[in-house]
Amino acid sequence: MENERVEREVELPASAEEVWEQVADGDRLGEWLDAEIELELRPGGSGTFRFAGGEVRRAMVREVEAGRRLAFTWWPLTGPQVGVATSVVITIDPSDAGSRLRIVESRATRARVRAAA
Repeated sequence: MENERVEREVELPASAEEVWEQVADGDRLGEWLDAEIELELRPGGSGTFRFAGGEVRRAMVREVEAGRRLAFTWWPLTGPQVGVATSVVITIDPSDAGSRLRIVESRATRARVRAAA
């Protein structure tokens, strides 16, 4: 990540519960990210993201607040950034439009992880 932090926010015409269903379901989240996702949705759970372009990332879930927040750390197993971990926090809040989805990705506290992890 050239920039140390990337933030995106979008208003969605769906309830926070409906948006959470999209985030919490690996198949649906995979549609958003164009990836095959296996993710244990619990603190300490592991995950794998396989992107259409061939990139593979491992993940560890740090926090789950059902209906509102998912936080995980992930790192690529392939490509030029192998082992460079970033933290992703997905937050869903009710809004006038329905809900607000916010995604923040930033450099993880531990800058690198072992590629075999």
